[in-house]
Amino acid sequence: MIGVVLVAVPVVILAWTAWTHRWTADDAFIDFRVVRNLRQGHGPVFNVGERVEADTSTLWIFLLAVVDLLTPFKLEWIAAALGLAGSLVGVALATFGTRRALARLGRRGLVLPLGMLVYVALRPAWDFATSGLENGLELVWLGACWWCLSGAATSKEPRRRRCGCWC
Repeated sequence: MIGVVLVAVPVVILAWTAWTHRWTADDAFIDFRVVRNLRQGHGPVFNVGERVEADTSTLWIFLLAVVDLLTPFKLEWIAAALGLAGSLVGVALATFGTRRALARLGRRGLVLPLGMLVYVALRPAWDFATSGLENGLELVWLGACWWCLSGAATSKEPRRRRCGCWC
């Protein structure tokens, strides 16, 4: 139990520091404009009538548009909340992925997440967790990849018998 608590410490630290340093980057307003144009039926464009791609992440635009459609909150708050949630989930997946890999390798004892503590101690990690940009989405991707790899690389089952990283 204490091992799980120690591994969760970086998530708690990032949650607190990111929320106390929340802000919206000016580049996020490009995405917000694209989402508004998409919702008004003009497509994923920055200027109506121009077919020029202005976003850096199509998946982020899609997520913002769907959540904006389903909730009554302002798009700026949606982006900050999704970014923070993604950052927290990504940090948790990466940290617990390391714990998972060590457990499958037979390593017992406390896991001290020193590498992740270094990451969450950096001010850019705090700032960009709620910047309205797709940083949280990237952290989820990296954390999920590490979670999957930590299970697949240490599995003793033959490759054909494994049904994927979620097993």
